[in-house]
Amino acid sequence: MSTKTSTESTSNYWARYENSIFDEMRRDGITNLRGHARGPGSTASFGGGAGIGVGKGPLLNIDPFDSRWESWDESGFVWYWNRLINRVARHFPQFGILASRIALAREVASDFQNAIFQSQFGLLEQLVPEWMLDAAIEPDTGSPVQFSARGKNWSGPWLKELAQVASMERCGLLSDGQVILEIGGGIGLKALLITQLYPSTTVIFVDIPPALAVAEAYLSIARTGGVCGYRQTKETESVYLGSGDRIFMVAPWQVDKIPSMSVDGAINTGSFQEMEEEQVQFYGGLIKRTVKDFVWHANLISGHDQAMRKGDHGVLAPVSSVFIEQTLAPEFSLRDSRMAFTLTGKSNDSVEQAYDRL
Repeated sequence: MSTKTSTESTSNYWARYENSIFDEMRRDGITNLRGHARGPGSTASFGGGAGIGVGKGPLLNIDPFDSRWESWDESGFVWYWNRLINRVARHFPQFGILASRIALAREVASDFQNAIFQSQFGLLEQLVPEWMLDAAIEPDTGSPVQFSARGKNWSGPWLKELAQVASMERCGLLSDGQVILEIGGGIGLKALLITQLYPSTTVIFVDIPPALAVAEAYLSIARTGGVCGYRQTKETESVYLGSGDRIFMVAPWQVDKIPSMSVDGAINTGSFQEMEEEQVQFYGGLIKRTVKDFVWHANLISGHDQAMRKGDHGVLAPVSSVFIEQTLAPEFSLRDSRMAFTLTGKSNDSVEQAYDRL
């Protein structure tokens, strides 16, 4: 493996999470990758689990309403505890709050989550073309937390990806048979979705080691073939892009293997904002060398939280949307800019931007 430069390695934002990501994968694999809740610094942070985590430290990854706790509801301890509390509460009603009502809370939480999903899906149906809704099929790889609609199962992260791909479609950016460069693709949901909707499209998936390893493991099972892994890419002199219907997993230190002017468009979602300025400039150089037509990104307008010092949570120098525009200039010109869409409405702090090559 080649020696990594500062622009090819993990940013300050992800450096503190890198080991925990690998530990999580070594411990759990991808069997429940998208299932139970996990907190920041885990696979949930880039599209993995349910993302409901509560508390601090060891409690961060606990979802109190997860079905794994059902056996606790029926335990003898809970039965005797509630019996005691009920007796005391007859005389001192305020003690009733100490009773264990997790089973009821789980039911209420489930109903609440389902109501939110149905509302989000109704909004999505107004924005996403019918053919996309029909063609998008989310696999159950990793046991995602899903809800039912239109005779299929959907998760919140999958709906978010669908809304963003539909946004690119409305801008006239996507078509079948393209080569798409995705920088910072998380566990690979958007790459998977794009290759579902545009079956002859090739995706070059570039990410840092924690995400790249997780994404390759996920996509290799979620897709029926067509994933060229890191080790395969390592053995080639150049990423061959002639066949279509493939996803190439490429580490930052392998990007020189992508032929010049071989890519139709580049996309980045919530990733530039987690990099340092020099890393965005590194990928900006890659885009200028390889991309023929367009760039689409969705990131925070003012950049991520700034770390007080190296090793703290955040980035050392926040990357704003203005900095991204300056990095892409003069080869790329801003065509469209709008407040980023979320499943709860428009975001006031994020922007979606489309650029054309001049």
